[in-house]
Amino acid sequence: MDAGETMVEVIRPTTTLGSLPVSNVTTASGDTHEGIKQYYIQKIEELQVRKEFFGKKLRFFLVKCSRKKSKFTSSSS
Repeated sequence: MDAGETMVEVIRPTTTLGSLPVSNVTTASGDTHEGIKQYYIQKIEELQVRKEFFGKKLRFFLVKCSRKKSKFTSSSS
């Protein structure tokens, strides 16, 4: 995976054969397969956004905790 590339961009097929994407999966109904695939791609994208949000929130709280800890240790000396 290249820098700046999301997992979804890696999963999506990029090579084409004519106008159809090349896939190793064969199903009885291409429409059903494509619908399910799009559903899971959307869910992956939503989870990536949530991961970024909570990651930022976690870093904020870690910095806040670190600052409080440093204030506590410097004031108790």
